[in-house]
Amino acid sequence: MVNFILSLPWYCAAGIIIFLISLVAIVGLVCLQSKLNVKLFKEHHEVSGYVFNLIGVVYAVLLGFTISNVQQRVDSLHKTVEAEAQIVLDLYRNAEIFPTANKEEIRKALDTYAREVVDGEWQLMHDGKCSPVAKYLFHQIWQAYYNMSPRSEKENIWYAQSISQLNEFNSMRLVRVYSCQASLGPLMWVLLIAGGFMTIASVYFFCITSFRLQVILTLFVTAIISFMIFIILTLNHPFSGEMGIKPDAMKAAINMFTSWR
Repeated sequence: MVNFILSLPWYCAAGIIIFLISLVAIVGLVCLQSKLNVKLFKEHHEVSGYVFNLIGVVYAVLLGFTISNVQQRVDSLHKTVEAEAQIVLDLYRNAEIFPTANKEEIRKALDTYAREVVDGEWQLMHDGKCSPVAKYLFHQIWQAYYNMSPRSEKENIWYAQSISQLNEFNSMRLVRVYSCQASLGPLMWVLLIAGGFMTIASVYFFCITSFRLQVILTLFVTAIISFMIFIILTLNHPFSGEMGIKPDAMKAAINMFTSWR
């Protein structure tokens, strides 16, 4: 369900979430309207206002903290994806110093891996999975270096540098693969959704004479909260949907491979 919603254009996905939550909010308002004692609640509007402000502030802090947290995670992932592509590009370029047979083996392994990441693994990451093919090809890159024996001091220096970059490459790949899964746990989502409905429900107790005006007020509050929930949902799945992280950096690396052949 989540993957389907995120696969839609962002404005459609946001519209669906806002519509569904608003529908629940209005149904709840209509159901409670006949049971509320308007006169009684009007007499306690001051207390209701204080409680509404308290709930609203606490929930606003929760939303702000959550959005900031997931946004920082996405920003960090952007840098990781770009760094991984840069390392692949550096290894491909640095292979020029090695003997022809080793150079060709290393470059072929890097090129095949990069293309699998772009064409295969990225799609699987939408569902929080990694490609077993990409994993195998990554090990083939290591194997290409294992098969090499530096023959000169110059090659030995470049080989040591390449091994250091490979270790960093390994770390970048692990971060990307494991970060494709959602970071917010079920308990956090329960808190966000329950807090949202509590905030919306607080509006019910401001018994306004005009029911139409109360519906509009409820919709305003619901729309704001729903859109914030949509932002969190989108950021929590950093590789999914129209607004997810794209493999542009790795595609650029592949294009550079072609120009260096």
